[in-house]
Amino acid sequence: MRFRVPGEAFEFQIEDADWVFAGMQQFRPALPFFPYPRGLNVSGVDLQVVPLAQIEPCAPRFDRTEPLARERIVPILMAFRSQEGVLPPVQVEPLDGSRYSFRLVNGFHRYCASIAGGFTEIPIVTHALAWRRP
Repeated sequence: MRFRVPGEAFEFQIEDADWVFAGMQQFRPALPFFPYPRGLNVSGVDLQVVPLAQIEPCAPRFDRTEPLARERIVPILMAFRSQEGVLPPVQVEPLDGSRYSFRLVNGFHRYCASIAGGFTEIPIVTHALAWRRP
């Protein structure tokens, strides 16, 4: 199955067999974002839920034709369906002077799975020492 990043020309693919194996055929999200650990309170860390449209997609990760890795995407999709599954928020860095508020730093598969699963928002964590790509 092919999915498009909202508002962008980028697409990604999840194998049909992986989608079916994860039981996503009839999935409809109960919330606008995936379940994440509530009550996470670490000094210097900013945890919030934002619209997916505020996150700049990492374009180089989308510049490929092969589907997302089964061993990475299937457990995320299964966690979406689980009544007890929680996933860590994606890590972002703030952007200035861009149409986006944040750049995705860590959590590419959770970001893509959120789009594929029909979520409109995503839990994020930002902090002053965000890892940056060279």
